[in-house]
Amino acid sequence: NRTLTESVLGRSLKPDDYITIAFHSHGYILNDPSKYYFSTPNNPPTLSYSQETDYVDDGINPDEGHTATNFAFKITYADADNDPPTDIRTIVFDGSPSDSPAVEISSDAMVLDSSADATLRDGNYTNGEQYELIKSFPVGIYHYRFQVSDGKGPSHIFDGIAGGKEQRFEVIGYSNIVFLPGILGSRLYEQGTFFENQLWEPNRHEDVRQLHMESDGTSSNLGIYTKEGQVIDQIQEIGGNIYESFLGDLEKWKTEEKTIKDYVVIPYDWRLDFDALLSQGRSDGEKIYYSQTADIPYITETIKNLAATSNTGKVVIVAHSMGGLIAKKVIDKLVAQGDTDLVEQLILVASPQLGSPKAILGLLHGEEVTGLKRLVINKEEQRTLVESMPTAYTLLPSKKYFERVLDPVVKFSTSTTDSLLAPFVSSYGASIDSITELNDFLLGKEGGRTKPSPEDTF
Repeated sequence: NRTLTESVLGRSLKPDDYITIAFHSHGYILNDPSKYYFSTPNNPPTLSYSQETDYVDDGINPDEGHTATNFAFKITYADADNDPPTDIRTIVFDGSPSDSPAVEISSDAMVLDSSADATLRDGNYTNGEQYELIKSFPVGIYHYRFQVSDGKGPSHIFDGIAGGKEQRFEVIGYSNIVFLPGILGSRLYEQGTFFENQLWEPNRHEDVRQLHMESDGTSSNLGIYTKEGQVIDQIQEIGGNIYESFLGDLEKWKTEEKTIKDYVVIPYDWRLDFDALLSQGRSDGEKIYYSQTADIPYITETIKNLAATSNTGKVVIVAHSMGGLIAKKVIDKLVAQGDTDLVEQLILVASPQLGSPKAILGLLHGEEVTGLKRLVINKEEQRTLVESMPTAYTLLPSKKYFERVLDPVVKFSTSTTDSLLAPFVSSYGASIDSITELNDFLLGKEGGRTKPSPEDTF
């Protein structure tokens, strides 16, 4: 032992260095020389909360947010042996990690914090390196802990319990929801002398005639109005549910599941052009007159008010059919007014962003231009109504439609000697497949087409 000690003294041995030792007795080697490795005990890594503002007490910022919030977890890793972490992560539980059983929601690796002080990202683990994780979560109350390993021992857990701290955060809910229905999807009314008359959905042919527009696209009757929340939920005559099930979902999310604070259904006068809808809309109690000017236009003001009560300070707009085109105009107007951060998300459901050939059928033949059937309306009445509506022309196939869709929007039979079709075939060939041809055909510039009488439908 003395000889071994003296021979080692004066040398600096590191872990994994070795010396060869042979034991002798009276000049004979008793054992084969063996290598003896020198090692030092591993110092386990330590974790501590980041010392940045808002992270000192629990390593997270913020402690409360919504589903669009990016929660940031920050932790400082230190190792006396200067060993880098082989695994460092944030584990999130739906409940306390001390509960049994704990339900693990996520386990994500953390990365070196590039925004940290230079001394906390310099590769020197003895004085600490800062790591972070940025992540969003669904609605709920969560607990979390940090876990680390240097690869030389068991993983170490840091959950703040020893310091009497509860590592907890809460996601409080989703954005409020705005629903914009499609064309023909809002009920329209007029006030009579003794009672209110519902013009749409119509109960008689005269109701439809009251909806006819002037040649300049304005309403013949400035007293027509919609009512708050009054969209078509169901029509028994055509098979029931229109928007009923979705309206039920909205109410459930608000009152039962409480994932949203509120929602609003925005009816509108679907006959009017988009500019009129967004610049007008005088509110009188539950009635909204879109043909009348207003100091505070109904649609944009309603969205602003709903955003102000939302968990997120924003709204999600769900829009069906033509409602999607209106929604895009609404967002443009809000941005132009400086309200650039009110709409979290726009969800379009069957919105004809490039136009729809079905609009041609409505204008020419009085066919339905939406999923709603004609109710008590015949083709003649529907065509007359649609021809006078500016929004019907908005739904026609656009130039981009023809650039992206190969199928023609109108086809002419070339196997018949029908004298009515011959001029069209001569002018356009077997089909109409460009925006120029469509405009010429609808306006009668080529092929000798004249404006038909209302009852002349196919």
